[in-house]
Amino acid sequence: MGENLQVCEDAEHEHLEDKEWPSCTWQKRCGCGNLYITVDYNLDGSIHRIRIPRNTKFNCSLVMRDSLAKQATFQVRRDPAQLIKDLKGSRAHACKNYNITCQAFSCSDAVAQVIKSVLDEKEKKAQEKTH
Repeated sequence: MGENLQVCEDAEHEHLEDKEWPSCTWQKRCGCGNLYITVDYNLDGSIHRIRIPRNTKFNCSLVMRDSLAKQATFQVRRDPAQLIKDLKGSRAHACKNYNITCQAFSCSDAVAQVIKSVLDEKEKKAQEKTH
């Protein structure tokens, strides 16, 4: 699978007091096309919300994408590791256009990959601060 493409620049959260919700958007290639997943952060660096745009270019329903974003937001606040486990590699809603150039089997797999990347970055920054 390919690497996640982070669309925004990585910003330090301590310099973002003037913004209400610092955020970062990630691009994942699914069978339907490019899926953009936005992760909004609290000022302490924790995840506030996950958003998936209401783009009409996708074959999957808007209801499915909205419910996926709401489920991911709710669960990532409680247990991010369990969210990744639940969604990673999910083929339940696999794109019928999935091919070898895709990075994710489905939208839920794409969300899991992005959340894993976000948590890995957070852990890496925490380790850098301790050393």
